Amino acid sequence: MFGSEKLAVWQKAIVFADEVYAVTGGFPTDERLALGRRMRRLAVALSSNIAEGSIRRSRRDLPRFVEISTAIVFEMICLTRVAMKRGWLTEEQSAVLQFVAEDELRMLKGIRRSFGPDGGN
Repeated sequence: MFGSEKLAVWQKAIVFADEVYAVTGGFPTDERLALGRRMRRLAVALSSNIAEGSIRRSRRDLPRFVEISTAIVFEMICLTRVAMKRGWLTEEQSAVLQFVAEDELRMLKGIRRSFGPDGGN
């Protein structure tokens, strides 16, 4: 098992990616190739950034990857809202993604807090 696989934040990111893949499969064909693809790429990038940040143990690199991961989650929340407004996601699907995103943000905030007020710089 790789080090990042032991992290709860990484494990939650994998759950998030799985949920994103599950719900975007029901998008209209043209949106699976546009919004759906974007959401899937971001979901995979989230776990990838966490994994990369976890191997960079410097006080300078890890906070940068945590910030990138946080931005990805916020972008995913926006895209989820768009998809729901367009009727491509049900309220239940949106709520599941929202719940996982909030949990992910809580964990990322905890990591960010561990670097202190200067963010590790």
